[in-house]
Amino acid sequence: MEIERHRGLPGGRAVLGGVLMAVAAVGVFVAYDRSSQRPTDPVAVASHALRVGEVLEPDDLRMVEVDLPAAAAGRAFTSVESLAGRVTLGPIGDGEIVQAGSVTDQATSGEIHEVAVTLPRSQIAVGRLKRAR
Repeated sequence: MEIERHRGLPGGRAVLGGVLMAVAAVGVFVAYDRSSQRPTDPVAVASHALRVGEVLEPDDLRMVEVDLPAAAAGRAFTSVESLAGRVTLGPIGDGEIVQAGSVTDQATSGEIHEVAVTLPRSQIAVGRLKRAR
């Protein structure tokens, strides 16, 4: 009479290997799913290069959808209308996101705009500046 050997359950290494394969498969699925999603945060970007002191008009800007971290999304503008009439405080490149620190807090109504600049000490014209008329 022959004794048949009973096959046991898979060993610990085989079970661990199966679990790791399942985790890897889930990770690949999640990464693929996220990569195929479209960006959802609308932000205003410059439609052309903007110089310091320019008053923003609606045609200076365009809206694009991007994915931004929450901190950066809070500093970007979500509409072109909210930027109309504001003055640029620094250069903004073509396609660059317009952030709160790049423009004045409010829209301007006059033709004269105050812009602060930092110059090296050797280039400061103390006593030679005159008021523009």
